[in-house]
Amino acid sequence: MEASSPRLRGQTAILRTPPIPASLRICMRFYYHMFGKSMGSLSVFIARPSVPRLIPKWSADGQQSSNQSEWKFAEVDLFQTFVYQIIIRGTRGSSFYSDMAIDDI
Repeated sequence: MEASSPRLRGQTAILRTPPIPASLRICMRFYYHMFGKSMGSLSVFIARPSVPRLIPKWSADGQQSSNQSEWKFAEVDLFQTFVYQIIIRGTRGSSFYSDMAIDDI
């Protein structure tokens, strides 16, 4: 997520999967980068298709990387007994020092 102007504090970038069948065991693994003094948050949710309620599964807030080149690893178990979608949401922090990225999902 690019945090420079015209982006504003609290704006979001959202990635959403197509519906995933019930009882399909998924362990989502990915790398993320969150370096900046005014970093926002990065969250993973699940939701039933066409239902606005988000169920939190993983989150990171504030600066996570110790330098500009450090990537962190995350692993999230997403097994559910209903059809669902995975939602990844990045939320901009208080200034342009809040760029974030995900990779290798």
